[in-house]
Amino acid sequence: MCAPVPKGRWAWKYDKCIICDTRKIRHKGRGLCVHCWDRRRGQNPRRKERQKRRHEKFYLKVKGTPEYRESCRLKVKRWREDENSGYKLFLQKVYLRNKFKRFLNRKRPLKRDLGGVKIRCEGCEKECLITTPIKPGKLNGKIQELQLFKKVLIENCGQNPTKK
Repeated sequence: MCAPVPKGRWAWKYDKCIICDTRKIRHKGRGLCVHCWDRRRGQNPRRKERQKRRHEKFYLKVKGTPEYRESCRLKVKRWREDENSGYKLFLQKVYLRNKFKRFLNRKRPLKRDLGGVKIRCEGCEKECLITTPIKPGKLNGKIQELQLFKKVLIENCGQNPTKK
C-alpha cells in the first residue's frame, strides 16, 4: 500500500483531475478522478470487445435456450388470461394515456371533446387553462382518469397542449 497523500493535495503528482478539473471526486489513478477513469476505461476498444463477447456468451447460456423462451411465453399467456392479474386494468390505462396524448397534441379539439372539465396546467409557468376530454357529469367515477390526465399533461407540458 502506498503512503497517504499529503494534506491539502488531491494526489501525489496532481492538484486536480486532468480531464474535468474537479477536486471533489477522489483520485483513482494517472491524474484522473473515479468518473473520468471509468469513462476512459469504457472507451477502450479491446475492453468493449471483451465485454460484448462475455455478454453474448451469457445471453446464449441463459436466454438463448428454447426452454427460457417458452417459459417467458407461458408467463405472458398466464398473465393475460388470469382475471386477477390486472392485465385489463393495464390495457385500460395504456389506452387512456394514449388517448390523452392524442388529445393534447391536436391543434383543435374535436366536437365530442368540447365541454369537458377544465383544469390548470401545473407543469408550466403560464398555468394555462386546459379543457379535458372528461365530461363533468361523468366525473364522479372518473377521478382516476383525471389524475392520469394530469400526469400525461405534466409529461407533455410545453409540447403545444390545446388551450381554452
